[in-house]
Amino acid sequence: MAGEVVKGRLRVRSDAAGAGKESRAISIDGNRRTVTLTAAVWTCLQEIAEAEGRTVNAIIADVAQRTGSRRLAASIDVFVVGYLRLGRPSTATA
Repeated sequence: MAGEVVKGRLRVRSDAAGAGKESRAISIDGNRRTVTLTAAVWTCLQEIAEAEGRTVNAIIADVAQRTGSRRLAASIDVFVVGYLRLGRPSTATA
């Protein structure tokens, strides 16, 4: 069953198809990394980036800087949940 969360300008769709894992190469401070997240989190990151006028890579770099790049995937999950709940970036770390 599909659901929708509306927070300000952000509309996030979720369904069972978003449960699979996807790995993507990103660059943080010139260093290439691979980050594995659920498809739903990648979709949320893209929609957050569009709403904020930023790139997904820039948002991930900010999360990595705040958390010291430790447990980056978990930190990104916390950021996305915080953003959706509060309508702004989460300051919590994983």
